[in-house]
Amino acid sequence: METDSELDKKPKKKQPVILLSETFIAEHRASKESPSLHDITEKDITNKGIYIEDDVPKFVKKYKANPIYRELSIENVTFDDVDKGTFEESDEIYREAIDILTENEYLEWYHKKSAYDLLVKAAEMNHSEAMKILAYGDMLGHFNEPKFHLSYLNKLAEYGSSDANMLLGFIYSTGLGIKDRDPRKAIIYYSIAGLYSNTLAQMALGYRYLYGINVEKSCSTSLDYYKKVAEKVISSLKITGGQAITRYKLTDEVESSSSHSSLSGPIDKNLLEYYILMAEKGDTQACIGLGALYLNGARGVNPSYENAFHYYSIAAKDGSPTAFGYLGKMYLEGTKVTPQDNLTAFNYFKKSAEKGSPVGQTGLGYMYLFGRGVEVNYTKAYKSFLLATEQTHPEGQLYIGYMHFKGLGVKRDFALALKYLQAAAQGGSISAFYWLGHMYSKGLGVFSNCETAVGFYKTVAERGKWGVPFMQAYTNYKNGKTKEALLQYLLFADLGYEVAQSNFAYILEKTSENFEFFNDVNTKEIAFTFWRRSAEQNNPISRIKVGDYLYYGIGTEKDYKEAAEQYKLAADKFANSQALFNLGYMYEHGLGLPKDLHLAKRLYDQAVEMNPEAFVPVTIALFKLKLIFFLRSLNILG
Repeated sequence: METDSELDKKPKKKQPVILLSETFIAEHRASKESPSLHDITEKDITNKGIYIEDDVPKFVKKYKANPIYRELSIENVTFDDVDKGTFEESDEIYREAIDILTENEYLEWYHKKSAYDLLVKAAEMNHSEAMKILAYGDMLGHFNEPKFHLSYLNKLAEYGSSDANMLLGFIYSTGLGIKDRDPRKAIIYYSIAGLYSNTLAQMALGYRYLYGINVEKSCSTSLDYYKKVAEKVISSLKITGGQAITRYKLTDEVESSSSHSSLSGPIDKNLLEYYILMAEKGDTQACIGLGALYLNGARGVNPSYENAFHYYSIAAKDGSPTAFGYLGKMYLEGTKVTPQDNLTAFNYFKKSAEKGSPVGQTGLGYMYLFGRGVEVNYTKAYKSFLLATEQTHPEGQLYIGYMHFKGLGVKRDFALALKYLQAAAQGGSISAFYWLGHMYSKGLGVFSNCETAVGFYKTVAERGKWGVPFMQAYTNYKNGKTKEALLQYLLFADLGYEVAQSNFAYILEKTSENFEFFNDVNTKEIAFTFWRRSAEQNNPISRIKVGDYLYYGIGTEKDYKEAAEQYKLAADKFANSQALFNLGYMYEHGLGLPKDLHLAKRLYDQAVEMNPEAFVPVTIALFKLKLIFFLRSLNILG
């Protein structure tokens, strides 16, 4: 239930300080008595609330409904050489194309072709938005084979388009569609776009200043950029959570054969159909699970308020406290199937809370904390959140931490705030990451630490809605659309997303296709670059890949000493069995390291301890070593 900028706004109405301290909490837990909800009733509702249509134009909503273009803005750049009549004619053609593109999320090829032809026609009439979508869509292969409309982007950039500047930064950074990469020019374009508050450009700059990529390394500058993006994420969070940003690591699927069946992987179609069958028969747990999947679009399921409401309603009829809580969230936020209604939301939360659900408890607390339909009451808010924290609920922990951070109805206590916010962050609360970033950047309750603060802000920034195409990239790869997947991952890799970097390098390494858009640049060199960037962001598999490339001289010069250093980093930091084995081999043969058979044996032993699956190769290596030791004992070997 963590939500928008309300977390950054201290309610104006003053409340008596109730001084709930760590001592109080300890005493309360020792008593084994939970705070009572008897004084929380619907009589507290002062504003029932009505559904108010926001002021976002319907066309903008339709444009933004397509996840492919969600990261672009509608700028309506006007060219001097376009008269009013021409613009109106081209705008009508452009809107017709958008209607086709947004009619269904998954379009047949002939629908795409119709929309594409209309965009081409509008772009030829100098319609700025048509030019931009055409350039962006063709660049990432959304319509057909990748194309690069540099003339369109240059003209748009000349007239102040932040999106065009961002895309030019991406092109010059990666060398897509141009003869030579130009990292310096990329920085210039990204910087111009960043000045216009372009989100993706700000992320690209934050990443570059953090690691010193083509700029002088500056943690403080990186922090400024990532904080700006993180603030956008926090201000747009929904009570219901918003659409899940699903990012699957392709390397993890290789490492674990069970990844598809894990709770973090995309849900199997047959399994989803089974859950639907069980839910329609009244299985409460199946209904709750489906409600969660459809509410936030988790595990590759397309989000649907209608389906979420349907399944939560079935579970609610069976008395599910969790279903009551989520229905409360939907009514408090207001959706097209649940018009905003504070009283209905309150009653659902109360039913949920009385049955012990932390979802309902945090819902009530939220309403009292921010005065959503009730008078602000910090005492009731704190009490409700405290009930949720007893069940280690991340949202309850978030708001208890927040209240101590702000001193809302309680003594301001940064140490206590830090404790609860850290617990909430471990539970996955995005808002908790944001406030931890704030505390570490300002030195509130902790020693100021820029690197730690940037890490928190970067985590928040990468949960923004612009990351939704990650799932589309994964789907494209699984469906054999390698070029589309590669280009989509490359865009986010250039922005600093570690998962995109490792996925891009993985696809580039595995495929045998010749990608003409890299203009004969050695793709192994490009893969090596992104394996290294991923490794710098603490991916152990990528760290080993960097070592492998250096060991064999793939995409770079052969360097045993540096390869050993990469394996050592992976072994020391992650206790990775493959890295331990590789180090053992290099010590055994004196490759880049002093020859040391005893140390090699120790590393082989550690490798099998870390991963029993390494038993066979380790056994072979150890047998060889024992043979060498035996022959030495007979003075047959020196």
